[in-house]
Amino acid sequence: MELYKHDNYDWYVAVQKKLTAKKVRMAKAGKFFKSWVGRKALRNINDMIHTYTDPKTIVCHGCRLGVEVAVLQKLNPDSVVFGTDIYGDGYAYDKTYFREMDFDTVPDEWKGYFDVIYSNSLDHSRNPINTLLAWKSELRPEGIMFINFHWGRGISREDCFHLDPTNWREEVLEIAREIGMDVLYISDPKLFADGANYTDVILKKCR
Repeated sequence: MELYKHDNYDWYVAVQKKLTAKKVRMAKAGKFFKSWVGRKALRNINDMIHTYTDPKTIVCHGCRLGVEVAVLQKLNPDSVVFGTDIYGDGYAYDKTYFREMDFDTVPDEWKGYFDVIYSNSLDHSRNPINTLLAWKSELRPEGIMFINFHWGRGISREDCFHLDPTNWREEVLEIAREIGMDVLYISDPKLFADGANYTDVILKKCR
């Protein structure tokens, strides 16, 4: 596991907001992905989630324009689907269930609230252990996380975390042990979106 060290928190926030604002502009101009995960992949993700739980409350952390939130809400009409992003101006949908915030923040009313946490933005975490522990605190007992881990691209001030490309599976297992969650599923590595390596991991809150 490799991490980029920012000089201070304010710089980290400024870097992330600038990156997201740029990608939002590009997405609206048709020059970038409106969602890192496509709609077909989200349907498959939703099917997998339903093999483990019947969620009534879902949150997507790091949702940018909000495409994932909108798709998950459509696929789960009887559920409440929230979205968060550190840059709120790009969110393109009804903001009733959206919060502009650092995804390490845990609102008091969210503690133990969600059945499912979904994110493909963990590579933007300053410290994935702290981030995952924050998300774990938002889960109800037996709740699950569907998390997209990146590996092999290297780090930058924007994409500030990634796994060792030669040892990524063992690192996922070690992270799960450190945060005290069960691993229900680790996908085989695939080529995704712009060709970056990734693996999908489903974790269950066990304690």
